Amino acid sequence: MLKLDGNRGDVIILVILVLLLIFLFTSTMLVLFNFWTKTTSKIIFGKEAKNFAKIGIENAIWEIDKDDRDYDCFLDNWRKNFEGDEVDLNNDGENDSKWFYINDKKGNIIGRYAVLVEDECGKININANGNLNLSFNEGHSCFEINILEKILGKSIYHNIVSFRYGEDGKPGKAGFDDNNNQIIISDGIDNDGDGIIDEPDECIDEDGEFYYLKPYGDDRPFFSPSEIKMVKGFGEKNYERVKNLITTFSYDRDLNRYEEKRIDLNTADFQAFFNFFKNQGYSEIQATQISLNIIDFRDKDSIPSVKKIGHGYITGIEDVPYLNEIDAVKEWEKRHLAAGIIIEEIGGQFIEIFNPYPEEKDISGWRIEGVLTFFSNNWDEVFQNSQGVINDVLNGETEIDQNKTNQITKLISRFNSITIKPNAKIPPFSFYTIGDLIRIVIIVLEDGKVIPLLFPIRDPDNCQQYERIIAINPGSLGFIAEFLSHIPFLRTHGLDFTIKLYDNKGNLVEFCEYSLDTPYTTVQKNDPRMRGISDWFLGPPSPGELNACFQPWIGGEFGKANWLAVWPSSFYVKNNQFSTVGELSFIHKMEHWKTLNFWKGEDRKIIDYFTCYKKVDDNIYGRININTASKEVLECLPMVDESLSEKIILSRPFKEISEILGIYNGEGEKGKLNEEMTKYGFDLKDNDMDFFIDIEKEKEMIFSKIINLVTTKSNVFKIISLGQKVQDKNNNGKIEDDEVKGEKKIIVWYDRNKKKIIYKREL
Repeated sequence: MLKLDGNRGDVIILVILVLLLIFLFTSTMLVLFNFWTKTTSKIIFGKEAKNFAKIGIENAIWEIDKDDRDYDCFLDNWRKNFEGDEVDLNNDGENDSKWFYINDKKGNIIGRYAVLVEDECGKININANGNLNLSFNEGHSCFEINILEKILGKSIYHNIVSFRYGEDGKPGKAGFDDNNNQIIISDGIDNDGDGIIDEPDECIDEDGEFYYLKPYGDDRPFFSPSEIKMVKGFGEKNYERVKNLITTFSYDRDLNRYEEKRIDLNTADFQAFFNFFKNQGYSEIQATQISLNIIDFRDKDSIPSVKKIGHGYITGIEDVPYLNEIDAVKEWEKRHLAAGIIIEEIGGQFIEIFNPYPEEKDISGWRIEGVLTFFSNNWDEVFQNSQGVINDVLNGETEIDQNKTNQITKLISRFNSITIKPNAKIPPFSFYTIGDLIRIVIIVLEDGKVIPLLFPIRDPDNCQQYERIIAINPGSLGFIAEFLSHIPFLRTHGLDFTIKLYDNKGNLVEFCEYSLDTPYTTVQKNDPRMRGISDWFLGPPSPGELNACFQPWIGGEFGKANWLAVWPSSFYVKNNQFSTVGELSFIHKMEHWKTLNFWKGEDRKIIDYFTCYKKVDDNIYGRININTASKEVLECLPMVDESLSEKIILSRPFKEISEILGIYNGEGEKGKLNEEMTKYGFDLKDNDMDFFIDIEKEKEMIFSKIINLVTTKSNVFKIISLGQKVQDKNNNGKIEDDEVKGEKKIIVWYDRNKKKIIYKREL
């Protein structure tokens, strides 16, 4: 047997160790090289994937920029050109996008990208939406849009709003004073640590409620949607539920469909309103009247605005009483006597004022012009002389005592208009009637001489005031005017059919032209707000009662069955600023019993041209695009339930915000939408608690509450782009999972108004 000595054995062991070290070194180098190769490939492939994702971002921005700005919806190219069923980019469990492939010069697929564009205006803005008072939802401010309370619950909802308004959990309350300066209702705590506790200035809206605007001090906003996870009790699970429904970037520029600045109902002057309505096809008189009515609806006085048109005046509608009925012409009895002819007035004239409002109206000291009344310091002597003359005539005297007739005209030396007596008030829905104290008798002698005589009367019964009325304008005396023209003190008063009502400060309240009366009727109004000569109708006298021609149903806003109970609802003057564009529906349009109508579509075309937003700048944060909002987001709007949200979605797209009302008596989805939007005006309930059932206000109640809060236009878009570096190894034109070599997702928020990426994330 061969034996190795010790030295040779050591050498062999040493060689083996060296070989082992070389093997280990080589293996390590191979592992490191392989790792380096993979890492380098991943970096290179990742960069290529990022470049592909950037291509997707650039394509999306290009589509957004070239899109029409009249309205935005999911039919626009920025959305539909990227839609598909291959990729789920927003991780909601449903595929929403398709792949776009990139080839090299040989036609081989080397990469691909998928893009999803989301409209941020179709989401809930967690900085601009949400009010702690969930019941306060009058549609005045975007803060009245709740923050997914139906999904998150009231507790989380409360925590979100409280977080936004302060670390102490109490909300600061912000608004604007009369000079449009921002004021704050603080919680009495130095939240921003500046050593100053904000003074609790009162900040209320037109209905006496607090309203919220931008966060203040350390009541800081959320800077990105993901920051909502910092809210107590919110957590990752809730974030996953709502992450695609919330934003911090949305705003609306308050422009109409044609990119024109809207007219502010609270600041525009008469000329701006007049020019608009005239351009919209309203007549000059109607455009004037509607413009004045808007101004008088919003101002805080009860003094009608006045515009001179030709020889007359148009006054705006305020919450003041109206001239309502005139008994201008009485029946006359004619008798032949030896001395000549006697013409006697039968009964007395009257004029009536109507208060159609639910509050008592003080009219003490008001004045009516266009009514001739006699004034005398000694009526007893006037009556005695008149009786003496008539007795002589009836006794057959042919020679009239000239002294008596001269004394009558001498004692009646001037005329007065009617001044309403002190402390005169008209109860709600009531009348103030001024009756006659003078009966006229005219003697026409055979030689043509005309002698006027005056006798006491008190007609009609139960008037609130009586005056010695000779004529409600001389023209109203008809054929008697020919005789009166021979009387010296009547000769200077021409024929006229106008009447004016002034308040006790001398402000013109109403100017009317009225039509010719008959001896057996009065001229009276149907709608007391009307003032034209054709707006008076003949009817039987009705002092102290509703006129015979009083027919509120003719305007189509009341039914023949319920008009008697609900007609007072037509009379509403806010005497404060517009809180919502929907309040335009209270503006009378100078047609009998017609206000501006939206739910039927008659005046809907004007809605998109108006705003009443209290501006800090030109942007309104938090409005919802009704063309792109999800069902969950739509249901955050006041009074929008599941049924209505579904009908809104089925009726999209809307070109203008007014189209959300659907089509009255229309077919298809938009007809159903109109029925759903107006349902509270047909359910036989007093939904707005104003003691009237199924009135115009209730038909437009939903519309009025949401019209300030919605838009059809968008400015900020979230673009999600996923880029992949791929190798189509089997050249089958399809990319399997193992053929994806690199992947990069880029999310940007793009403001197309600023043409700028305002926020970016890479995943």
